[in-house]
Amino acid sequence: MVRELKQSRFLYYLVKGLFRGALSLYFKIRVRGLDGRSLPTPLIVASNHCSHLDPPLVGSFFPGELCYLAKEELFQNPFMGWMLTHLGACPVRREDAQGAGGVMRLMLKILRDGRSLLIFPEGTRSLDGRLKPLEEGVAFLSLKANVPILPVFVRGTFEAFPKGAKMPRRGSITLNFGEIITPEPFVDANGNGKEARGKLLSTLEESLRGLGRDL
Repeated sequence: MVRELKQSRFLYYLVKGLFRGALSLYFKIRVRGLDGRSLPTPLIVASNHCSHLDPPLVGSFFPGELCYLAKEELFQNPFMGWMLTHLGACPVRREDAQGAGGVMRLMLKILRDGRSLLIFPEGTRSLDGRLKPLEEGVAFLSLKANVPILPVFVRGTFEAFPKGAKMPRRGSITLNFGEIITPEPFVDANGNGKEARGKLLSTLEESLRGLGRDL
């Protein structure tokens, strides 16, 4: 069973500040596409995924509050588990992720409760740093909850901390935020949900690839 997220606003911003400070000391971080923007809430933030660094990076530098799901193994260290929990992470067991139903229900509940959600639509980390085909769950959530998507492409985390690495290497990391994708234009008046999800997913993938080419 997936555990429901319990989040303290005070601890969220405390831990977010600690993560942001530590990451900024270790890496040279640049954030593009957020200056002067007013972002709606709730919002789905959809990012490429190359490293365990991606969730705390996006969560720390996104201006508002974000929730996200993370593998239960990441919470095995009590201190790291405490930090991740108060940064908005909710642990998910491997069998829950395979079943998917409980995970989707939890994410829908988060959005319907008015909270924003960080999603990695590739489903798992890239093994070569390139964007993998997107899974349609992000499009389903956007259409079902009527919540817009904010794409973000993260460059540099694959080089800093790829899958299998023991420790992150110092380097430059850029977070490139794109234009918001609203679900309304993709709603099919004839009720063809699969076609609507496919068109929305293609638009998101094109946006992420474009953001990556800009870096």
